Amino acid sequence: MAKKLDITGRIVYSKAISRSVFIETFTGRNWNPRVTGWPPGPLPATPNTLNLGQYIITAETERPNTLGDIGVTFLATDKLRISNTFRVEDFTIDGLAVFSDLFSITRGAGATLRTDTIRFDNLDANRITKYRKYQNTFEGDYQFNARYSLHFGYRYGNRRIEESFDGFNLGSNGSVTTPPARTSEAEEEQNHTPAFFGGFKARPVKNWSIYVDAEHGPPDNVFTRIGNYDYTNIRAKSRYTPNRKLSFNLAIITKNNSNPSEIAGVSLNDFGVTVRSRTFTSSVDWLANPRLSFSTGYNYNWVNSDAVIDYFFNSVRHPLGHTLYFMRNNFFFIDTTARLFPRATLYASYRVNQDNGQGNRLADPTGTPGTLVNSYPMNFQSPEARLAIRINRRLDWNLGYQYYNYNENASAGPRPQNYHAHLPYMSLRLYLGRKE
Repeated sequence: MAKKLDITGRIVYSKAISRSVFIETFTGRNWNPRVTGWPPGPLPATPNTLNLGQYIITAETERPNTLGDIGVTFLATDKLRISNTFRVEDFTIDGLAVFSDLFSITRGAGATLRTDTIRFDNLDANRITKYRKYQNTFEGDYQFNARYSLHFGYRYGNRRIEESFDGFNLGSNGSVTTPPARTSEAEEEQNHTPAFFGGFKARPVKNWSIYVDAEHGPPDNVFTRIGNYDYTNIRAKSRYTPNRKLSFNLAIITKNNSNPSEIAGVSLNDFGVTVRSRTFTSSVDWLANPRLSFSTGYNYNWVNSDAVIDYFFNSVRHPLGHTLYFMRNNFFFIDTTARLFPRATLYASYRVNQDNGQGNRLADPTGTPGTLVNSYPMNFQSPEARLAIRINRRLDWNLGYQYYNYNENASAGPRPQNYHAHLPYMSLRLYLGRKE
């Protein structure tokens, strides 16, 4: 059993304390103290001369934090491993502030000249935030052989947040006709997140690796508590290295997130949001020789968002309309590093971003239901070159130039943000301890 069971655990405790003192003193003319019922009559409240105004606020905040987890792994067979990890995080933010203010105002002239003074002392305010999250992950890993394996599991998380306030409103300067009164309030939020996940690793040949994993869960909506979100995430990666100088990398990430806006299965007029994203990344790295290397790649980001809204257009209400957002961003890059001489290295790169946005899609704000379309079509190019000269073992001299070319698509309307920039630069880099 000793060779099949592994138990690990840890606990971390930390505490932070912040103290502050705010003192502000000022004078002026025709100043409104914003104190209800003051200054007293029969003279008008203004014009007046503020002889002295003063705020004093002292505050202290404490944040004790506790983090603990324990993991148990059981080697059921030579190929099957079962593990369970339980994690707890708990912290409290306890903030206390004490407020005092003083105002001295002179009004009138001659026989009506008078000075009035008022002050409020030791008005306290205490706000407490309590956060607790626990999470349990059950996972199984099965190793078919040295090249193929899979994993699967279930994760459950619970998060609870409590906030409370007791004391006086520090945003008020005070009141005479209604003396300052204490208020108190409290609220609580709770969130549950069950999730299933799994994936596999494969190495069909010695120099080719593939990794795929996925996760699906319906966590609670924090605001409605029992109206569930729904998400599905999938990730796949591939790396192929035909030799030690050349490698090919591919990755795909898909995310589907939806908030169906329902409570206990009852739809709230379909006021929901659906977001789908697809990310494709690729790169090629080639070490031509010890003095020359290249890296190039292409990325594509695809996003669709559909939210149900209630809006007005030309003073006409359009209930259950849709607002759509599109992103179709293409990104290409190429980098090269060349060691021209023993003490001179050249770096050059070229980057292009092009977002086609909504394409030829048009909004229909007067339709039934109405549709609003948003995107940010643009094109951005930036070539750069930099020469690094090694003066000695402690100092490098860098000379470089970068060009920015940014343009917004004409279909987006006026283009006030188009710009071009030439950025030559020079710098010195100091090294400590570098050997010649």
